[in-house]
Amino acid sequence: MKVYGADFSGAKTPHIHFAEADVTDAGITITQVVACDDRLDLFAAIVDSGAAWGLDFPFALTRLAYDWLQADGWEGLLELAVRSSREEFADYLQQHVEPFEGRCREHNGFCRETDALLGAYSGLKRFNPGMRAMLYGGLKLLAYLRKADVRVYPFDEYDASVARLYEVYPSHTWMQSGLRRTKDLSLFVERWNAVDGQKLPLQIPSEWEQVATQDMADSVVACVTMAALVREIEPQWQKCPIMVTDAEWQLRHDEGVIIRV
Repeated sequence: MKVYGADFSGAKTPHIHFAEADVTDAGITITQVVACDDRLDLFAAIVDSGAAWGLDFPFALTRLAYDWLQADGWEGLLELAVRSSREEFADYLQQHVEPFEGRCREHNGFCRETDALLGAYSGLKRFNPGMRAMLYGGLKLLAYLRKADVRVYPFDEYDASVARLYEVYPSHTWMQSGLRRTKDLSLFVERWNAVDGQKLPLQIPSEWEQVATQDMADSVVACVTMAALVREIEPQWQKCPIMVTDAEWQLRHDEGVIIRV
């Protein structure tokens, strides 16, 4: 099967790349890395693919945050993003949510259970990096893709005939490999294949071993993360994957989960 991974951007002028991989019993092979001129390119690629995608942005917030924002759960949060301009969304969060910075260390109103377990950034973080623009752009993308019958894990019902979206966190995969983020993907391949018990070996053609930007490198790592996990998770979306904790799974319909190696 083919799977994909994208390094997402919430900027007004986004720099987005996605990577494609073939997954077989023999392993994972990266087949291309594509630059998107606009988020519409990513939207079209997802809809046309009918495949599994790993996307690197927060898919959801916490139950308490939904209360702060007066949103009717996860779908209410998507609706809030769709009916708001970028500026209106930012202002609304500024009015209804107290400041929060730093990495997530515990489950609270700002940090999902899945964020806390991975030490990820809250979607409500404002600076360095600012996550709120990414949250806004990502939620709008999810909302529009769902209208195109794309399915979002673990909120929707599984359907193998359409594209499926999963939240991934490439920084965690980099960390698991023991590497700092780098544009030299040959180092990532070497570390990935050296880990005992790794599900599938990885190959990257020589043309993609050295990439021009970190965004490109992160899209490849997002794709590899997706490729390593897709056969374990699909098609049993109602079954808790091995890497997900019971606490995360209990909150999945509100908070979602980050899938990870």
